[in-house]
Amino acid sequence: MAARRNLAGAFGCLVAAVVSGACSGDPSPALHELAAEAGVSQATIVRVAPERLMGIRLAPQDIAVIEFRADGSGGYSSSLVARSDLARPGRNSVLMSGSPAGSILFGTAASDVNRVVVGRLVESAGGEVENGVWLLWLPSTEDPMVRGWEFQRADGSIALGGSGQVVPDP
Repeated sequence: MAARRNLAGAFGCLVAAVVSGACSGDPSPALHELAAEAGVSQATIVRVAPERLMGIRLAPQDIAVIEFRADGSGGYSSSLVARSDLARPGRNSVLMSGSPAGSILFGTAASDVNRVVVGRLVESAGGEVENGVWLLWLPSTEDPMVRGWEFQRADGSIALGGSGQVVPDP
C-alpha cells in the first residue's frame, strides 16, 4: 500500500501544522491527499522522527497504524505498520506495538474522551482523540506494557485508567 506525493516546499509548514495544529498559510494538500488515500484521520498524525510520521486508520473490520516516510526525492510513501481487529469503535481500547525505535499505543475512544496520556514524566507524542481514534508514540525502548495510561475528558476527569492492552467485549 504505497502511495507517493510531492510535498514541494511545504514540508516545514506541514510538520508544524501536524505537530502544533497551526501554521501560517495552508498546510500542504499533498499529505492531506496521501492520508485520505490511506484512510488516516488527519488529526491523529504524529511526527515520530524528522522525516517519519504515523497516523490511525479505522475501517469497519480493523484499526491500523499507517506510517508516512520521506522517500528521498521530496515526497512521501505510506505503509502499514500495525493493525488489529480488536478495537471497538465508540469504546475505550488500548493496543500496543513496539520496535527498537520506540513503541506505539493506539486505539479507539468513547465519545466523551478527548485525549489519551501515558504515565507521568514519560516522553511521548500524540494522544489527541479524533473521530474516535488516537495514537501515542513513545520513543523509549522500554516495554510499553508496563506504562500507565489515562483516557481524559475535556474537563480533565479520567474516564478510564490502567496499563497494558485493553479491548472491551464485543
